[in-house]
Amino acid sequence: MSRTLADDVIDMVRGSGADVVFTCPGTTEVPILDAALDHPECAMVLTTHESVAVAAADGYARSTGHPGVALLHANVGLLNGLSMAEAARVGNSRVLVLNGTKPLANRNRRGFTQTPGSPHVARPFAVWAGALESRDSALDDLRAALLRLQRNPAGPVYLELPQDLLARPALASVPTITGSRDTATCRPTDSAIAEASAALAASSRVVLVAGREVADTSAAHHLVAISRLLHAPLFEAPWRELERETIDTADPHYAGVLSWRPDVLAGATALVVGTPPFLEPDADNGMLDACDTVIHVSSDPTDVISPSLPLVGAPVESVEALLKELSNVDQDPRSAAARASWLREVTSPAPQGGTEAAPSTEALSVGAVARIMAEDATDQSPVVVDAVTATGTLLRGLPRRPGRQFHATGSGALGWGMGAAIGVAHATDGRVHAIVSDGVFQFGLQALHTAVAKNLPITWVVLNNRSYRAVKLALENFGGRARAAETFPCTDLGDSNLAMIAEGYGVAATRVTSESAFARAWREQRSVDGPRLIEVMVDSAERNTAR
Repeated sequence: MSRTLADDVIDMVRGSGADVVFTCPGTTEVPILDAALDHPECAMVLTTHESVAVAAADGYARSTGHPGVALLHANVGLLNGLSMAEAARVGNSRVLVLNGTKPLANRNRRGFTQTPGSPHVARPFAVWAGALESRDSALDDLRAALLRLQRNPAGPVYLELPQDLLARPALASVPTITGSRDTATCRPTDSAIAEASAALAASSRVVLVAGREVADTSAAHHLVAISRLLHAPLFEAPWRELERETIDTADPHYAGVLSWRPDVLAGATALVVGTPPFLEPDADNGMLDACDTVIHVSSDPTDVISPSLPLVGAPVESVEALLKELSNVDQDPRSAAARASWLREVTSPAPQGGTEAAPSTEALSVGAVARIMAEDATDQSPVVVDAVTATGTLLRGLPRRPGRQFHATGSGALGWGMGAAIGVAHATDGRVHAIVSDGVFQFGLQALHTAVAKNLPITWVVLNNRSYRAVKLALENFGGRARAAETFPCTDLGDSNLAMIAEGYGVAATRVTSESAFARAWREQRSVDGPRLIEVMVDSAERNTAR
């Protein structure tokens, strides 16, 4: 068969570093599916829901550093995938969303599975959105999308692919897109670095906060070096922003997730690196107001905390420049002594503890689940966490160390952890552990089909508290009629047997109700080939210990 423009699209996507496309296809994507037979180097992976496809592309991108690619069908597929595109946007994940649409002649009509202006629909959830406009400009349009995918600030890129253009003859030459990220980065001015360094050196209390842009970069090492130089505690960003491992939780200067210790900010100089402003109402918002000075390193000038001393630039270059400047600054001995004394106060006792509920033979605590998982010190499997109200407790109990891939979402897009585990599993040779809530499972259970079809080594630990606990807690905190009557509408999920549902897909699954049963299932899951699911009946009254 003659080559088509669909072949060119696959060649360019493959040349950008992607070797897998996650798709829930329809008729408009037929040219790409047909061309894929001649491109075995770029695997097409079937999912049975578009949200799973985008979440899988997100997990793959986070694990590999290469673009993750999702191929969606028409307007309905796009709409199904947008919540996970939002998760990729929040997580600064390099995901290419390709959207097969009806022919160009129908672009502006409201026919079957058509919505005029698909790029406009996708734009709020992407860092760039465009469309192939003609055969002559098609490769330039695709090249623009792929180049934007490599640049900072990172995030999802959307490209509309009209069906008739994909079926047209291939072009004579295909431009090369390298798989490396854009090396053109900005760094703060020398005067801004000097001002920030002087403020840090003069302060008697310095707090270092590492955000998700620090992950997988030398910025983490530079922050640790600054911590040693200034006797400063190392915090991870508030738990809603904590999507990747940043600081080794075993580091002696590690002080926990900032949400747990907002008191340390009073009168301190805070160096906040690689995370957006803390905007969660009634929780993180305003947390930094107690600081004397906030120094915010951000690659996105629109995300700079206000008021603050902004250092707009790539975190690696910015923190490296700060470290170099601080090494040459004469520090006030009294300030240095005060910082050292305060560091001992903040980091001892270690904040990783927390009070756990007493073991129960009827229901497990989330803390006990985390403890049993963390006791396996030799296990370096990637971990995906999407457990909503249980997330804070899990963060307290699960170690996060360099080389141990940790993936979470602060987007609120239920179902992400199911699909993300699919993408992570395609990026690693070993077993993947995904800890999700019962609500997340029910939003993303279609991921089970792909896991079985590909025999992926994923163990899902589903925390089943039989409720939408976040809504129940919100009603309790609201303090209205629901709390007075102890009746919480639209929060009861009943006693659906999620293990049986998983078994219906062909997943080896079990339901456990005690610590000993979970510990046994956790040991046994290592020897199971392919996907495994452990449904954990957790105490529905257990409180989240995120703060």
